[in-house]
Amino acid sequence: MKFNVSASALFGGLLFIIISMPAFAENLGNPASFPSNKDDSQEKYKQTLVVKQQTNRIITLDEAIHLAISQNPRLAAAAHEMEGRKAAAQQAAVLPNPELIAEIEEFGGSGDFSGNDAMASRIGISQEILLGGKLSKRKQLAAEENKLVMFEREAQVIALSTEVSKRFLEVYIAQEKLKLAENDLQLTQVSADVISKRVASGEASPLEETKFAVETAAAATTVKRMARIVDAARLSLAATWGGSAPDFAGIAGDFFAEPSLQNKDQLLERLDKSPTYRLLTEQVVLAENKLRLAKAEAVPDMEIGGGIQQFEETNDHAYFLEVSIPLPFFDRNKGGIAEARALLNKTKKEKEAGGLELQTSLSATMYELEGVWENYLSMRDTIVPVSEKAFASVQKAYRLGEQDYLDLLEAQRSLLKARNEHLELLAELWQLKLEADSLVGYTLVNEQI
Repeated sequence: MKFNVSASALFGGLLFIIISMPAFAENLGNPASFPSNKDDSQEKYKQTLVVKQQTNRIITLDEAIHLAISQNPRLAAAAHEMEGRKAAAQQAAVLPNPELIAEIEEFGGSGDFSGNDAMASRIGISQEILLGGKLSKRKQLAAEENKLVMFEREAQVIALSTEVSKRFLEVYIAQEKLKLAENDLQLTQVSADVISKRVASGEASPLEETKFAVETAAAATTVKRMARIVDAARLSLAATWGGSAPDFAGIAGDFFAEPSLQNKDQLLERLDKSPTYRLLTEQVVLAENKLRLAKAEAVPDMEIGGGIQQFEETNDHAYFLEVSIPLPFFDRNKGGIAEARALLNKTKKEKEAGGLELQTSLSATMYELEGVWENYLSMRDTIVPVSEKAFASVQKAYRLGEQDYLDLLEAQRSLLKARNEHLELLAELWQLKLEADSLVGYTLVNEQI
């Protein structure tokens, strides 16, 4: 009985201490603040499920380009600039505001003009009339500036889409090289099993098994290294839409299997329709409009005003009309016209140089593409198939004891090298194709533009 009393006292003391704690007291006053293990676990499960679904998804190039375009800050800035240019075009079409004329004279003097008996006052409206077609030329200039911003944004979209496609390609090639490394590891393990059986039967030296164990370890290390390269490529792709970490497991890049070789002459014909070339053309048009406006600014504007005038002395009134035209003796905007003409000539030369540079870049890219294409076909149709047959023959001969360990190892290394070179040539082909398409304003997912 004494023991029960002591235990009760101990339990009561502990309960008092817990209740006295501030956190417990706050929760006691607010029952909703008590944690619900069930709700927390359900919420954590939902969050984990969402993250798992995101990280396990396979992303397409269409989705990657859409994400990059929709979340790129430079394109967002260009969109705001387009809105500003549209507003500027609206403002350029607005006439100058009329002015209110109010005048009082012949009052507060001396003699007959003291006080306000002889005062005369008038009130009216004055309106500036723009001559020389200034209003229409300002509207046209504002419209051309808006078109220039549109072409600039289109060029930015092409450049961004090309960049996303290149990084997407890097992920694809890295994934394929990872598959090759995993396949090489499997081949190494198969060869290791063959060597082990030959060693067990006394047909081969145990030293061969030991040496091939090193090859197996090296192949496993290559798989891990390629997996890290895939992760780095995924991170680089996610960075194009501002992602700090890749929220996808891989990409769907089956269309990267093999590009089609385009005709150089057809691409050159499309060059004048590319956003870059149209941007150069639009800059010339804009400069021409600036020159027209500069010539119009040389024409003085006219100001017309009129109203009613009141004479206090006779209590009579009369109407008045006034016209004001500046005399262009000194300012004929010669400097502004000369500046606009010089800038027009400069812009024309820049267009000529830019067009020549585009043609040169496209021709050089296509020339290089044709050379890589020949090497790729040779690798695809000859070197890789021959390497595969050679490895299969050496592997079979090794099982029969007709080839030694070094022949097997060399055949496997040659096969892996051929397959890797095949992938590298494929990547180079696509890099050059993407570059050529970018020069003519074409992307793999044109509907995103």
